Amino acid sequence: MSVAPPSPMGGLSVGGGTANAQEALKHLATAFGFFLLGLLALLINSDLLASGGYRDLRVIAGVHFLTLGWLSLSIFGALQVFSNVALGGKPLNHKLSSFSRRLWASGVVLFVLGFLAAKAILFATGFLLIGVALFLYTWQIVPILVQAKQGQITRFLVGVAFISIWCVWLLGASGGLARLGYMPSWLILPPGYFPAHLLLALFGWVGSMVIGVGSHLVPMFALSRGNSSIPIKTLLPIWMLIPVTGVLCAFFPNPWTQVGWTLAAIGSFIWAIQFYFYLKARLRKEKDTGIHIASLATLFLLLAWISSFFLPDPMPFVAFILVGWLCFFTLGIYHRVCPFLVWFVKYSRPEKGKIPPKVKDLTSPQIGLLTEFLVASGVLLWTIGLGFKSAILLYIGSALMMVGAFCALIQIKTLLHPKRKEGLPSWILQKNS
Repeated sequence: MSVAPPSPMGGLSVGGGTANAQEALKHLATAFGFFLLGLLALLINSDLLASGGYRDLRVIAGVHFLTLGWLSLSIFGALQVFSNVALGGKPLNHKLSSFSRRLWASGVVLFVLGFLAAKAILFATGFLLIGVALFLYTWQIVPILVQAKQGQITRFLVGVAFISIWCVWLLGASGGLARLGYMPSWLILPPGYFPAHLLLALFGWVGSMVIGVGSHLVPMFALSRGNSSIPIKTLLPIWMLIPVTGVLCAFFPNPWTQVGWTLAAIGSFIWAIQFYFYLKARLRKEKDTGIHIASLATLFLLLAWISSFFLPDPMPFVAFILVGWLCFFTLGIYHRVCPFLVWFVKYSRPEKGKIPPKVKDLTSPQIGLLTEFLVASGVLLWTIGLGFKSAILLYIGSALMMVGAFCALIQIKTLLHPKRKEGLPSWILQKNS
């Protein structure tokens, strides 16, 4: 008979935790919609990217579907339950989070439309909605960070992440208005705005959360035992300086741009070493789509930094970091967190006479493997296309990523709406008969 798995969400009570798990799933589902829109934007703008039009407003709009939509909403969804599980605090208030999610999603749509239509009013409205939502998320998470009694590494990196996202938001106003041609006379665009914005957004905000969440989830799901934590502890003081150097390089590009990106490179290699220790010490040896994707994403992180030494144009490196590491790693987290959240919502209160499934029974490993192959292949071809300015490789790469994302969507649809017979998916009943 199947039994309930060791609970990675063990700090949740079934009663109060169900609503928070449901809200987390709504965050993740909304984020996935933005993921598809972002990949579609990459596909549509392949010719533009091949010609070097990285700063075109259409490209910038599409990228923000990935950063503000996919990555940021995924982070807030994870925090909906992660604040309780990893930090030992109360879960975020699901009603307030639901309101914040709607504000954030609406803000992202208006923000992107502002770029596409070159309308400052749409941009400003979206920007303000995102700011209000960010304030509400911060207002909930800061007390948890202050009072947390466990997960000190995760706590530290979440703190760095929230400092960074506020810096990104404040810098983003001047940058966005400047790109739209509506720079007020009293507002001066910092001379090092662009590299500072990238550093703070990619490594300070999303990178901090990926490492903070990953340092908890990866060893837990891999059942790592006795692994060394020296690398991650060495990384912390280095990573703490990223928001500091990011702000400094915005206003004083020389030498702080080089200092900030050098720290990000050193920290990235240290994280890769720590990730290797997690895998080396794992007890769970069976195939796991989420762990595989996270591993490939970490490998892409290393490849991105190595390739930066050979490419004179920095944008393929930035794209490799965004799509190959951050977006792909987040997709790996989806394959591990979503099944448990669904299991928690649907089966944590087993009905009399019905067998509760295992978490792994809710997903198809074949679909997971196909998703992994398609997206990883797409990332490689897409980034090679950027490096060689090949439109055909960009089209093929972005198309493969799109198809892989739709495979993941099929997996999620099956997860949320399985064929039911006596309350269970049919293949579960066959396995347990």
